[in-house]
Amino acid sequence: MRVAGSAALLLILAPSPLMAEVCDKMVRSWSPEDGRATLWSPLINFISSPIGAAIILLLLIAAATKRRWLHAVNAFITLAVILLTSLSWLGELGSSGVIQAAIREGCWASPWLLLAGMGLALVWSLVKFLPKTAKDKRTQ
Repeated sequence: MRVAGSAALLLILAPSPLMAEVCDKMVRSWSPEDGRATLWSPLINFISSPIGAAIILLLLIAAATKRRWLHAVNAFITLAVILLTSLSWLGELGSSGVIQAAIREGCWASPWLLLAGMGLALVWSLVKFLPKTAKDKRTQ
């Protein structure tokens, strides 16, 4: 009886195929040989995505041309990405255990570093977009 109870407990605590397939569904390019995801993973994945590359390119063009409207567009897009990332992350945290399972499995990391980087890009775009005050113009 004791052996049967131990075997049942082992089967319950062992990872199920459902848990093993979480990373297959969420991060298709990840394999266990890649190692655990770090805080840098979401940032690197975002920068290498089309929208991330577009935001960086827009930041560089706005800085080079010093066009205020480009900074405004960039600030709007960056704010939208920050809000969507935050809402999807917080929504997933509360609704199902998929993200927690992916974090335990090692293929997913929290997006806090990504959100911090996007926040810095947003602040920089807003500072460049906002009009200069008379005091700022005198000190230049």
